[in-house]
Amino acid sequence: MIDKEIFKKIEGRLYRYYKDMSEIDKLEYRCMVLEKAKEQLREDIRNTNISIETELNMGISYEERVQSSSSGSSYAEQETIRQVEKLEQEWKNTRRQILKAHARIREIKNKNADMNYIIKLLGSKYKLIAEMKYKDELSLDQIGNRLHMDKSTVSRNRERIVMDVSKLITL
Repeated sequence: MIDKEIFKKIEGRLYRYYKDMSEIDKLEYRCMVLEKAKEQLREDIRNTNISIETELNMGISYEERVQSSSSGSSYAEQETIRQVEKLEQEWKNTRRQILKAHARIREIKNKNADMNYIIKLLGSKYKLIAEMKYKDELSLDQIGNRLHMDKSTVSRNRERIVMDVSKLITL
């Protein structure tokens, strides 16, 4: 049997591990959504999929208007360039968000590498109980009901999980 303080520390590590794994799932989903948005932006840039705002609030005028510009480009050209640059900036921002999310995923995986290895070494029954207890945060009674076990059996299995983890982990 291990000390109660060490037992609580190991359980805390298990709770944090499963919380981190949940965060990785969320970040990976976010990356997938951002990748789709990035591809859509790239497609919009490629196809110059923009709309040019015109001065529609003016009434119909039959007088001759000549549009002049010091740069020699028309309003439509300037607006097209502005809209494409705006899309390119949005694409860069989306790409930056994806890179930050991937960096965070790598950071979490590196931090939890030892715990991930230890969890993989557990038997399937123990993995299931650990997941229910520390990821889903179910009570021992709830775990017992789902697995058709007595509460005391679940408690012994939980202690065994913590013991096995404590043998392989450094606090």
